[in-house]
Amino acid sequence: MLANEIYLKAADVFGPAVAENIQGEGDGAEMTSPVRVDDVPKCPECRKGFMMPLALMFDEMYDSHAFYQSDKAMCAFEKADALVFIGTSFQVNITNLAIEAGPRKRGIPVFNFNTRDCLSKRGGRRYDVYNIIGPAEETVNELMKEVESKLGLGNGVEKEKERGKDNAGHSDPRTSSGRNISMAVSMDATAVSVPLTADRASSSSDSIGMAVVAAIHCNPSDSSSSSSTAADPSYAYDTVPQPCLPRMLSEEEVEVDFRPCFGRLPHPDPEVEGRVESTWTELARQRQADGWSALFNASKFRLAGCRVLGGEGGGGGVRGEMGGGRGGGCAVRLVLEVWLTDYKTARGTNHHPGVAILQADGRAAHGDPGAYLSQKMGVSALLYTSDEDLIFISRSVKGCADFQGFIDTPGGHPEPSNVNLAFPPVPSPDLTQDEAASVLLRRKICHEIFSSSAQEVADEVGVPLDKLGPPKLLGLVRQLDFGSLPSATFLVQCNCSTADVHTYYVSGPKEIDESTGLVVVKKSELVTFLATPGVKLAPAARGSLALFAEHNLC
Repeated sequence: MLANEIYLKAADVFGPAVAENIQGEGDGAEMTSPVRVDDVPKCPECRKGFMMPLALMFDEMYDSHAFYQSDKAMCAFEKADALVFIGTSFQVNITNLAIEAGPRKRGIPVFNFNTRDCLSKRGGRRYDVYNIIGPAEETVNELMKEVESKLGLGNGVEKEKERGKDNAGHSDPRTSSGRNISMAVSMDATAVSVPLTADRASSSSDSIGMAVVAAIHCNPSDSSSSSSTAADPSYAYDTVPQPCLPRMLSEEEVEVDFRPCFGRLPHPDPEVEGRVESTWTELARQRQADGWSALFNASKFRLAGCRVLGGEGGGGGVRGEMGGGRGGGCAVRLVLEVWLTDYKTARGTNHHPGVAILQADGRAAHGDPGAYLSQKMGVSALLYTSDEDLIFISRSVKGCADFQGFIDTPGGHPEPSNVNLAFPPVPSPDLTQDEAASVLLRRKICHEIFSSSAQEVADEVGVPLDKLGPPKLLGLVRQLDFGSLPSATFLVQCNCSTADVHTYYVSGPKEIDESTGLVVVKKSELVTFLATPGVKLAPAARGSLALFAEHNLC
């Protein structure tokens, strides 16, 4: 190694003062003897003891010293679109922290290149795990070949090695095989920005999709290693705003900005627009053939984005983005940017298999991956009893279009019809330019959004409305696999016991066909519940619990 390289590496980690003490013998350019430290430096943080080797000691934590750079690792875990482990036993805490920050919290996939399945005994089936079994020197090379093929970069590792050499024949570290694998599964930072319409269809996500194909191709016999089959929906979700709201918000602290500019844009390709009708027709036919409940279309609110006003750092924000932050003692308000859509459009856009293409088109044409999507707004209610229990429902197979058999929160949609609105909008006194009428309409829409969460509890669980307290907004959840389909999550407390809730449910709520039973989880046992292998929790419910934890309610 060159002497100046030794100095630069040391300066980057320890600082220039320590780097000056690192010496070696040679001709001034190339080191010919082991590097030695002339004066053993002091620890740059505590300044008490001598500098230790750059290794984590037995009784230390990952953040014991800044030069361990654990903050960078955690940041990467929290932003990654996928995690790739190569040859780890999963017996050290750093791997657990990575899995906790990614797969368990956000539903991202895990690729385990190993000689055995090391995750099955640790509850790995609760998230997407792809086990690529075999020697890493073989399987990783196979992965690279597949990625190269999909990217059209050539025919395998040997060509990549040739491309990675400069005129002097030295390997270029930017194109080494290890770095290329990293690039194939890394995530573009824009994919986790705060727009409500953020998506997983960026170029980096495409690379991850290629990595998935390659990983399964490496080990086709291990198709059962994932926690969900190709037909099962995944757990992919995220929550907004980030950082989360400084506290739960009441209805008076939330505003609605209701304007046509927040509506869906028609796709320029008439064939794409035609899919909305054809998808709906086919879905209705299939459900009828299966003997399931009939589909019916209805107007819905479209949530284009939101803004946080007030709090530390001021307010503002742009369409689909979060401004401000944790507000401390300052007043915080959330503005929801709303227009109209309908359920049929949602099935033909957000729920369509080609949603990633629509996102890419929207991003390219308008800088908004949700421009051509319905983005119908849902609501989720975390029902909390006087016994400090959380009440969930088990979704029916025949009564629900998505996540059949999953555990979920009571939920549904705020209904525009309850405030005399319909999609497509028609001339109405409520849509006048009169400012007083406009303010009144916006308050009505906000009330409908809040009250609909309590109404869903009454309709799906049977608890009377007069037993429920005012809903409190925890935040928003996006289902990433459905084009970041948004829902608002509320904590709804009831002043009756868990036994009373069971009694109300047995008596038969209005929408009993949407569930097959109740699932009761004590607040004190929530962490254990989430860690139980095999729990099929719908992404909106999983995101709601993440917000519940963010507000320190666990």
